[in-house]
Amino acid sequence: NEVELHLFVGRKEGVRAGDIVGALTNGLGIAGSSIGRVNIHGSKTVVGLPAEVAELALANSGRLVVRGKRVQLSMVAQRPEEPRARHRKGVRG
Repeated sequence: NEVELHLFVGRKEGVRAGDIVGALTNGLGIAGSSIGRVNIHGSKTVVGLPAEVAELALANSGRLVVRGKRVQLSMVAQRPEEPRARHRKGVRG
């Protein structure tokens, strides 16, 4: 079960995906293989992590440093899953 974390650092600070992965692996001891998608925006970054790993990251968030800056993080609010739309069988034309 993957969840997303907001890291309050982004492109404006010159952050790259490798900086985020390095901070999580070296600073918090998270295995690189546990880190999912990293989406870097202007002033924030969204990282996918397994739920239990995300809890560890949040518990140790005071130790997270990215490019020399101590970074705050929080859990992204999860949207309830919507049922998938069913495709109707029929002739297109």
